Amino acid sequence: MLGTRDFFEMIVSLGHSLSRLVRWIQQSWHLKKVYQRAGAIFAGNIVAGVLNLMLLAILTHSLSLEAFGIFALVTSYFTVIGQLTSFQTWQAVIYYGAHALAEPSPRPLTSLLALTLGIDIAAGIMGAILAILGGLFAPTWFGLGAQPLVLSAIGALMLIFNLTGTSIGVLRLFNRFYLQTANAQIACAIRAALAGTLVLMGIKSLLFFVAIWAAGGVIGQLCLFAIAWREASRQGLIRFQNIAFGTLRTEYPGLVRFLFATNLDGTIKILRELDIFIVKATLGPAAAGLYRVIRVIKTTFGQLINPFFQSIYPALANLAVARDAASFRRLIVGSSLTVGLLASVVWIIFAFSGRFIIDAVFGAPFVAAVPAALLASAGTVAWAFEHPLAPALLALGRPQWGMVLHLATSLLYLAAIFYLTLFLGLVGTGVATALFYLIWGIAVLGAVWISFPRLGYVSQT
Repeated sequence: MLGTRDFFEMIVSLGHSLSRLVRWIQQSWHLKKVYQRAGAIFAGNIVAGVLNLMLLAILTHSLSLEAFGIFALVTSYFTVIGQLTSFQTWQAVIYYGAHALAEPSPRPLTSLLALTLGIDIAAGIMGAILAILGGLFAPTWFGLGAQPLVLSAIGALMLIFNLTGTSIGVLRLFNRFYLQTANAQIACAIRAALAGTLVLMGIKSLLFFVAIWAAGGVIGQLCLFAIAWREASRQGLIRFQNIAFGTLRTEYPGLVRFLFATNLDGTIKILRELDIFIVKATLGPAAAGLYRVIRVIKTTFGQLINPFFQSIYPALANLAVARDAASFRRLIVGSSLTVGLLASVVWIIFAFSGRFIIDAVFGAPFVAAVPAALLASAGTVAWAFEHPLAPALLALGRPQWGMVLHLATSLLYLAAIFYLTLFLGLVGTGVATALFYLIWGIAVLGAVWISFPRLGYVSQT
């Protein structure tokens, strides 16, 4: 039996262990840089998050639960198409850009940016075509409502201007993290302002709300592109005479494989975006509206984690180029513990106040989403501890491994959503989310562990 003295000795020992851990983390200069970058992103996300909550509060109080469910399905449809056709070019810009910055000539990096921008433009056009085809031939699959072609055309306009991949890559590569959230802030501000104006004018049309959602997205994306163009110009990269696509294969070995692997990984993320359509099929449009609120809660937790997820990848890529295994490992462990503990505290607060928050912001009908939201947000807490793992795989030149693991776990997630909602109702979505993050984290941790010796020759993919 544990005595009083033994108990106090155990507490003191734990305190010493935590103190050593804190000192060890503080020794990492790279972790401090990640915190600074994450802080800049977090500040921008807070502004965008508040504005997005204002928009959703306006919508949930202006539309019926079923109409809001249709809005959720329509906007999710455009999000799915956008992610499906996106090549995640920012990942290649950072990975190969970290190597290019060590070279004296800007020519290879200029050629890389020209290539990724061309891919972004082609992907946007492809996304717009797919969105319109979906409205023409299969509108009921995606809950596009009574005016599918008009809604598809509105969404297609936003998809055409989806140039964010290369723009984000440029800003992160040159440590302009505080600027990369500009598009989200601008988009959310425009959407909230226009939605409020429509309500004051007595207009509560679903079509108009979707239109302002798309208009905000277009303006935000164009502003981000202008900011990134200005930064690239400051770095001396806007030199059309330096573009030489023929040398890219020799300058960046494995570039094509990297682009396709990261594109497929981004496409696989779409599988999880299909969950709202599964909820609509098993539980109905009203449940889809409730599930949209659950997604908002998950996204809010993600606003805490995403800044670290985004800022740690360039730091890990630079350490991989330098082959600094000790700092690489310290950065992963330190970021995992600090972000995971922060998310845990926030989740405990939400567990006690979630019902009141959802009632105050979204209204009494949405309180039914609380139990599932608690379980789903618990899954994002697990992701908070796991967030450095996927960037670590990319920095180690293993995008294919991450893609395969993501595909396997996403398929399991969709199967779990389907069966668990049949038996548990909306709560099943929360259980499926928690299981997904747990299984994915274990799998990717194993992949990083196996790939760690690759730091010795990480320059090849």
